[in-house]
Amino acid sequence: MAQVIDLKNPNAIPIAVDKLKSGMVIVGPTDTIYGMFADASNEDAVAQLITMKKRQPDHALPLIASDLEQVERYCEISEIERKIAAAFWPGPLTLVLHRRAAAKISRACVENNTIAVRVPASEFNREIARALGRLITATSTNISGEPPADSVASVSSAIQNAVSCIFDAGPSVESKPTTIIRIVDNQIRVLRQGPVSQEEILVKTGLNL
Repeated sequence: MAQVIDLKNPNAIPIAVDKLKSGMVIVGPTDTIYGMFADASNEDAVAQLITMKKRQPDHALPLIASDLEQVERYCEISEIERKIAAAFWPGPLTLVLHRRAAAKISRACVENNTIAVRVPASEFNREIARALGRLITATSTNISGEPPADSVASVSSAIQNAVSCIFDAGPSVESKPTTIIRIVDNQIRVLRQGPVSQEEILVKTGLNL
């Protein structure tokens, strides 16, 4: 059974980073639902996570970054994408961006040479990615096909027995996964609807797409 660590513990972030550096998978809160985190550059750690979720490798795992600067080390960002990121990051909007050729990232996190990434509102998430110095996975905490966990109590026993530790911040405030979008031919394509709508993106950015 995984160790449960209160997020108020002053050592929570150093513990999380140490686990990730050691190639382990951990669970913790995001600004939406609870997520499963692994070092996105570590093939073995990401493979463990996929096995724990019983997930089919047909879609790339979404990722979390500490800030836009970290995203730019891994991705090419157009002016439209940059404007959307500036308007909604940190927050529950994931952008599908073209990966830079030299970016070291697990194959399971890449699809058609793109990665799905965001900068979350969760300070815990951002600080982990910053201290690790690399992107981390941000997939929902559940066995594939089952409802995602929105609290420690709702994490399945199978996942509790598989991960290294779980960070507890109480029940999630937002129960929806993030909105995922991709810019194709200067048009917004919504790949998954979440807390942020396409209309809200257009209004907040002033883009005429």
